[in-house]
Amino acid sequence: MFVTAHFSFHCTHLPPPLTTTQNYIQLMEDFDDVSAKEKILIKLWNKFIKSHTTTSDRSIPSKCKTFIASHLQPLVTDDLRQNLLLHLYNLWDSGLISSNCILSCMELYDDGVEGKNEEEDRDNEGKSSCSQTKTPKRKNIPLSIAPSLHSSGSKRIKRG
Repeated sequence: MFVTAHFSFHCTHLPPPLTTTQNYIQLMEDFDDVSAKEKILIKLWNKFIKSHTTTSDRSIPSKCKTFIASHLQPLVTDDLRQNLLLHLYNLWDSGLISSNCILSCMELYDDGVEGKNEEEDRDNEGKSSCSQTKTPKRKNIPLSIAPSLHSSGSKRIKRG
């Protein structure tokens, strides 16, 4: 014979538990060795990735492109290009994306920035040219200045 009982426990002296998102945001703010820009990018990325029920390693390249396309405005507004590139390098280093994926993601970002600048130029055409200041177009920073994606060790620079 089974007896079932319903017990109700209410504790009034404990604060309500934080949701996972609130707890995560609070933990992120506690990091001292992470810059403000890195925190912004990490919060955007994790919120995006966690919005999907499951994410396989195989789908990370397409998720990167979707992330850039859907979050271009905050990425540009907060000047997160360098942080995005470093995040992509970390994903590459973990074996989740290829070097070609990094190139195509950064091209997607840069093309989006150029498209936004062209839209701003068209919007400003009707305004007085005296008060108009052109937004400088971002030059594509060659990825060759970054660590080589094809070598596993560090290279020494010979001077002489």
